[in-house]
Amino acid sequence: MNAPELRPVVDLRPYAGNAKRHPPEQIQQLARTFEALGFVGAIVVRNGTIAKGHGSLKAVESIYARGGLLYPAPGREQGAEPFPSGTVPVLDVTGWTESQFRAYVIADNRLAEGGDWDAEVLRSELDALSEQSDLDDFDFDHLGLDFDDALSALDEDERTVDANAAHQRDDDSAPVPTSAGAATTGAATAAKPPQKKPTVYPVMISLNRAQYDRLQAFKDEHDMSDADVLMRGI
Repeated sequence: MNAPELRPVVDLRPYAGNAKRHPPEQIQQLARTFEALGFVGAIVVRNGTIAKGHGSLKAVESIYARGGLLYPAPGREQGAEPFPSGTVPVLDVTGWTESQFRAYVIADNRLAEGGDWDAEVLRSELDALSEQSDLDDFDFDHLGLDFDDALSALDEDERTVDANAAHQRDDDSAPVPTSAGAATTGAATAAKPPQKKPTVYPVMISLNRAQYDRLQAFKDEHDMSDADVLMRGI
């Protein structure tokens, strides 16, 4: 098995067929992470073309562009020696065929999206990190890890499925006005301010296992398909 080696970043070429996008804010967060914790792993290349690490390369380039140095883990603060300026660890997979290279680029980008979060474990880990006494001077917010926002997002995700289910039950149980009572119902509706609907997500992503199970149970109870759920914005 090949071992990582140091190569100049100017010798590495992004793959034109890489479909994964890396917005500037993500590149900045990667660079801050490398500066705080050190560079872990290696950029994977075939004949100098990147298979894995497009975002990492941009972050490393930004560090060098402003005169900084790149350190291996555990990072500068823990006494690590920097890599030679302008270099980055690289794993060469030139033995791959063109088809293997293309398949890996897609798989590496896609498989990372296939998992979900265990909200209870994640919340426990975030709480523990926020209370670590040895990290009092470590700015996690600077790395894009906002504990309050993360915990609020978890709570919102857990409430969303329940709120949507309750909202759907209200819709199903609401009486349908007859033609005779339509005018009266319309007048009453006009006089009553509309209720705020719960927040809904029109695509079924970012659900942990418990949320997914509740959504499946709701679909079974109301004999709804995935298409019905998406069309109703549940």
